[in-house]
Amino acid sequence: MTSTYTSLNWIPLSLFKQFKKPVIIYFLIVTIVTFLDFSPKKPTSMIFTFLGVVIFSMVRELIDDLKRQKLDAK
Repeated sequence: MTSTYTSLNWIPLSLFKQFKKPVIIYFLIVTIVTFLDFSPKKPTSMIFTFLGVVIFSMVRELIDDLKRQKLDAK
């Protein structure tokens, strides 16, 4: 069986995997910096960008895992 996730562990495992990626860490740092006084950007714009990147990556991993589960069933 090559699938990674179950319905119970998808969110925690996927989040753990996401925060191992350099691009996610980069977006997290940029989002944190926007909360500082000297930042010209508003934090809300970066929060939505950060959440969008994380959610998109999580859904993409879920779709790949579901495809692996279908192939395993065959």
